[in-house]
Amino acid sequence: MTARTNLAGDQYVPNDAAASSITLTTPSSAASTYTTNVESTPPIPAGWLLENPDNGTTWVTRAVSAQESCVGARVWGIDNYSVSAPGQEDRLVTPRIDLSGSAGTRLKYKHAYSGYSSAYPDGMRVEVSGDCGLTWTTTFQATGAALQTTGYVTSAWTPTACSQWQQHDDDLSAFDGQQVIVRFVNINGYGNWLHLDDVVIERNGVRVALKLLLDGPYDEVTDIMSDALRSGSHIPSTEPYTGLGFQQYFGGGETVAPAVLVQSGNNAIVDWVMLELRDATSPSTVLATRSALLQRDGDVVDIDGDSPVSFRAGNGNYRIAVKHRNHLGAMTAAPQALSTTPASIDFSNPALSMHGTDARRLRDGKALLWSGDVSRDGILRYTGEDNDRDPILLSIGGNVPTALSAPGYHQADVNMDGIFRYTGENNDRDPILVNVGGSVPTNTRTQQLP
Repeated sequence: MTARTNLAGDQYVPNDAAASSITLTTPSSAASTYTTNVESTPPIPAGWLLENPDNGTTWVTRAVSAQESCVGARVWGIDNYSVSAPGQEDRLVTPRIDLSGSAGTRLKYKHAYSGYSSAYPDGMRVEVSGDCGLTWTTTFQATGAALQTTGYVTSAWTPTACSQWQQHDDDLSAFDGQQVIVRFVNINGYGNWLHLDDVVIERNGVRVALKLLLDGPYDEVTDIMSDALRSGSHIPSTEPYTGLGFQQYFGGGETVAPAVLVQSGNNAIVDWVMLELRDATSPSTVLATRSALLQRDGDVVDIDGDSPVSFRAGNGNYRIAVKHRNHLGAMTAAPQALSTTPASIDFSNPALSMHGTDARRLRDGKALLWSGDVSRDGILRYTGEDNDRDPILLSIGGNVPTALSAPGYHQADVNMDGIFRYTGENNDRDPILVNVGGSVPTNTRTQQLP
């Protein structure tokens, strides 16, 4: 970056510019629950940052003994005993932690500190940011005697027993659903060593390990779905449902990292889907939503491409509904008991009881969501007003039925191969006719959601 001055009457211009190098970095991200210690990592674990403004003494790792049952054999520490720099701050900064779907998030860690005397008070502050460090909220702050976990020591101190460590359990529920950064700040007072260990950012929302099959991309030969949208690089990095007008409750805006969409094989991503938690006794009431990722083998995973899906909701009984942008949604007939332990629920199992009648299509011994709701009104129609066939023709121009769309992420792409067709092989019109009954084009099929 270069800064320049342009002053009237300046008689010496060579010193009018000053340049400095700035390195821009993208913060690392991690899913919660997030746990780290320094037993087998470098002093700064992967994704963490060390802020050492004076380039002097700062956070390091230290060996401790006789504390395996509480903190292990290595901990963080910073030497305030040998350094007189009152007010100097050194900070350990976590990666960006994804709390989407978390309810009642907790920040847990341990610290140990003796101090030297009341005349030399060191300090510690713990802060959380939900806006990438623009603003910070303090969750813990103590100085001098308030920070002590044992009595004053007038030599360089290392903890020697588990009783000298204090466990913290800070409430981060104000940041539920956000992405946060946490930093641990040492404030020098020329006192004694401060120690830190066992940082945990704990997700506490309910979790669901759900399985689901979509009729459109399903292949009866392989019993898995096509990932043509992924392989064609058509899946958006941000969930599409908010933009399509689907109502969100404590969800929406979920994004996926490019690395997740590189995965191939059975765990390759097929598309975004939307999940809902509904009230157990009043199933038309939606309590929480999440957009998640559907894999070829039917697993529905969180945005990290691996974990069960988390919701911002407390332990309890819920109806679970699933939706897709051009398939009819479905919902469990009975409430499901959910907690922080992932509940396995298989929507592809025909034996799982659904709300309503014929809520899923049965194919090859599997249960699938009905494809063809191009108009997103919850009713499949092949003919008549608001039918789902005409939008396909109109989307390719309306005049030449044999025309093809450009490759992309299209609402009218019923079979989800990246191209929509009105006629010919693999066209997107025929599945609609099949799903309303096949022989009577005027039939309709209604989504079985209250």
